[in-house]
Amino acid sequence: MAGKADMTLHGLRQLAEWSLQHACMEPDLLREVRGAWEEAWDAFCRRIVEGEFTLALRDGEEEAEAETAGADADHGRPAAGGLPVV
Repeated sequence: MAGKADMTLHGLRQLAEWSLQHACMEPDLLREVRGAWEEAWDAFCRRIVEGEFTLALRDGEEEAEAETAGADADHGRPAAGGLPVV
């Protein structure tokens, strides 16, 4: 599962949840870590919805198609095909 090129958001979330579920942590620490992870996941998903992440070109795709999925330069977002610095 990990490292698959076709991993979906659902798959990534499931992998993280399983990792937490099987982590060797005390219950109090696990609750704290899980809460922090959920906040980070929500922020990550908001960034996707807001267009901060763009799709990389696949073989055979045209540059113009990627530009329509690209971000707005006026908002400090990356050009088509790029990822923001985290």
